[in-house]
Amino acid sequence: MNNLPISQQLVLITLLLAGFLLFSRHSIRATLLLLAGRRFQQSGQYPQAEQRYRDALAIRERIFGAEHVSVAIVLNSLGLTLKTQARYAEAEAAFERSLQIFESAPGNRRPDLGRTLSNLGQLYGVRGRYADAEVCQRRALELIESSLGPSHSDVATCLNNLAEVHRNQGHYAEAEPLYRRALDLRQKLGGIDVVSTATCLNNLAELLRTQRRDSEAEPLFRQALEILVQSLGPAHPLVATAAMNLAGLRLGQARYVDAEVLMKRSLEIYERVHGPSHPQVANSLNNLAVLYMAQARHEDAERSYHRAISIWKASSGPESIQTARGEGNLASLYVTLARYEEAEPMLKHCLMIAESVLGSHHSETGEFFGGLARLYREWGRYDEAEPFCRLSLEILQESLGENHLKTSLALDNLGKIFAAQGRRDEAEPFYLKAVAIYETGDHSTHPAAAKCLNDLSELRREQGRFEEAESLGMRALGICESRQLTSHPLTADCLYNLAELHRTQGRYRDAEVFSLQGLEMRERVFGQNHPAVVESLRGRALLFRSMGHDLKAIPLEERAQRISRKKGMDRPL
Repeated sequence: MNNLPISQQLVLITLLLAGFLLFSRHSIRATLLLLAGRRFQQSGQYPQAEQRYRDALAIRERIFGAEHVSVAIVLNSLGLTLKTQARYAEAEAAFERSLQIFESAPGNRRPDLGRTLSNLGQLYGVRGRYADAEVCQRRALELIESSLGPSHSDVATCLNNLAEVHRNQGHYAEAEPLYRRALDLRQKLGGIDVVSTATCLNNLAELLRTQRRDSEAEPLFRQALEILVQSLGPAHPLVATAAMNLAGLRLGQARYVDAEVLMKRSLEIYERVHGPSHPQVANSLNNLAVLYMAQARHEDAERSYHRAISIWKASSGPESIQTARGEGNLASLYVTLARYEEAEPMLKHCLMIAESVLGSHHSETGEFFGGLARLYREWGRYDEAEPFCRLSLEILQESLGENHLKTSLALDNLGKIFAAQGRRDEAEPFYLKAVAIYETGDHSTHPAAAKCLNDLSELRREQGRFEEAESLGMRALGICESRQLTSHPLTADCLYNLAELHRTQGRYRDAEVFSLQGLEMRERVFGQNHPAVVESLRGRALLFRSMGHDLKAIPLEERAQRISRKKGMDRPL
């Protein structure tokens, strides 16, 4: 260059400078797009985030090349927003391409490689690929710990993510020490990242709540909420999340008033911060609907489910797994209300989405099979119910384990299918296994335990083993009363069962009390024209005939007959 005339040197320098400035301008634009994408993602505007990431990716690929580490960084962020939108195949491709770049990049990229592996592991966990998820999380922990040291905050994140893999499989003993180690590390680090400390507190509390260790979980939930309120203010979205988690504990304790206050507080924060159409608003509405279902407030539940589903359809699409979850919950409500024709196409559509998005062996897919089995059982279509229920049980046992609570519900469901057809010997082992799961864990007073006990009590009654039947039935009713389920379908089922038990034994006075209470409760919960009301009317009529009061029985039988002739009310009882 020194041999060139000064004028040509100046031209060359000008061109180099212009090229550098153009390169810098594009590089800065890509960085700004990446930052904008992260802001959109944090606010729940996932399509906008995705577009910013794709624009940043195109710029960096053009100026740095497709194998540059800066491209891998954008791919990792793109994978996260695709995962949030349940576009799992695309997310997996983005994470895997990011991994390939980091693995072949010069220099120490172990921390970046570890973070991407952890993200991929979380994706595998969502899809039910727990073995793959565990491999990723263990390798991520090893890379982060060896490159950044055992006391780095990213180590706490990896410990938490590995614990999540174990918790989702019901491996609570393996999850708890990892959660506690992550929390201990966060607390030792201190500093300004109090949000991560609160997250660790919440995750450990969720694990304890799942095991019904409420007395241990509650102070952790409260501490997490207090930390977030003090550091972020009372109206921050993370405060809303912590309040919703505490509400979940209250719901499990049947403290419905407290739970509703917390849930509505969370919903109000999300609506004020994000607007009425944000996915977090939909999550809150769904949780509120679950609370209403627990209280048999069916109209309130239906309204909340409909609104949540409309938000998910707009934000994630009608074929997303979020929409399928909401529609599955609504369909379950319809089954409870004997609106079978409405529930059937919804559940089939949900199952199709789950198989497409999550795969045929995911636990949620198994639950959708179970939902269809329950629908056909309630509808009296037992030949269709049984294969769906067997498939549901097989998937849940494989994905969650033999002793998971969701497995127990599938066992109980299959037992009810057999019992409804008079196949009592086949029903018995499934009922016994379902009850044993609750008895061996810390779930013996859970409402679902009461359901399994009541179903086994009915079987014992039909087998003529009245003493066992009464003991089981009274235990089930006692759980309902302790949970303050004073106007609930499960309590009404227990009352009906005890009425039938006492009638069969000729204990008519006790039978009449239980019979009347059960009928009135079912009318209160379901209205006048539900199949469960028909069952109570027929049972009470049979009681009166057994007592020789035929004139009292006739109007009850006639009313039951009128209801059973109505559309959708013709299931065998």
